[in-house]
Amino acid sequence: MILDIMLKEIRRKKLRTALTILGISIGILLVVSINSFAQGISIMVNSELNYISGLVIVIDDRVGLQNIMSSEIDESLADEISQISGVDEVAPIVYTNVHGFGNIIGVDPEHFEMFSSAHVGLDEGREVEKDAYELDLGYKIAEDLDLVVGDKIMIKGKEYEIVGIFKESGKEDDNTAITSLSIAQEIAKKEDKVTMIMVKPTNINDVDEIANEIQRNYDGITALSDKEAKKRAEEIVNQINIVTFTIGGIAGLVAGIVIMNVMIMSVRERRREIGIMKAIGATNTQILFEIILESISMSLIGACIGLFFSTFSVAALNSLMKTNMAVITPNLIFSAFLFALVLGVLGGILPARQAEKLTPVEALRYE
Repeated sequence: MILDIMLKEIRRKKLRTALTILGISIGILLVVSINSFAQGISIMVNSELNYISGLVIVIDDRVGLQNIMSSEIDESLADEISQISGVDEVAPIVYTNVHGFGNIIGVDPEHFEMFSSAHVGLDEGREVEKDAYELDLGYKIAEDLDLVVGDKIMIKGKEYEIVGIFKESGKEDDNTAITSLSIAQEIAKKEDKVTMIMVKPTNINDVDEIANEIQRNYDGITALSDKEAKKRAEEIVNQINIVTFTIGGIAGLVAGIVIMNVMIMSVRERRREIGIMKAIGATNTQILFEIILESISMSLIGACIGLFFSTFSVAALNSLMKTNMAVITPNLIFSAFLFALVLGVLGGILPARQAEKLTPVEALRYE
């Protein structure tokens, strides 16, 4: 009986119900779309940091991991670090972005094994040669620009040959191209400068000691062991999560107020009906349950619609930004439904309490 009454009430004021569900849908759409970036960043950071296990990263001390492209340190520092006892290999790297193309990373071929994209593996073609105007493309760049091995492309007035295409990884590597260090320096206009230096110790157990020695001996840089880099990255992700959940919370609060307002109006309009239900034996618990169930139903319907459209929103954002940064994870979907459930309960509980307190005599007087 309660389900029948709930469905009847949802259908009775179709326009008002539709507008309420629309408001919830927009709230969920905003929550999911915004938080998809936090989820994507978290996945990307954790994935990329797996590749630096046992390595030391050296960057400009004026920047953090979140804006590493702004880092700029002297290339000559790599030679000095290579002389430190216990250092096995040093790879200077340039990381830049070209508008309309994507990310470009410059690293000399002898250091490819230290760099993340090398672990993906080439799907076709070969690795770039040192100091050659050549590019190995990430899967998505090649797909978006419709490029194959042997094609030529102009970047900042220079012609580059596509010599290899990486396998699809489903990570940020797909949006990244690799070229030789000197070529990336030319593209980024960083003559004798690099973005970061990756250091491989002879003994993996010495990574913290080497990071500390580099930090002590050189000014203007930050040397991070893999553990410290992961710690800082987690702090950045947590900060992003706080911001996104705050924005999402505001959207949710608005959606909750909409539900509560609609349910209060619904209870006021149905006083006589509620009185009749109580007069024929309906308990306060049944009345309370029916009102809250109605609120939850509209909220969950709105969540389904919001999630459906958020998939298109996230895909559009990724396409516009030429990245796979935004990701809708199962955890985010579960959180969205849980969020909608909480909204439904909170939005319906006050009106339900008002309905519960109505006496049959008082309610039957209402016209």
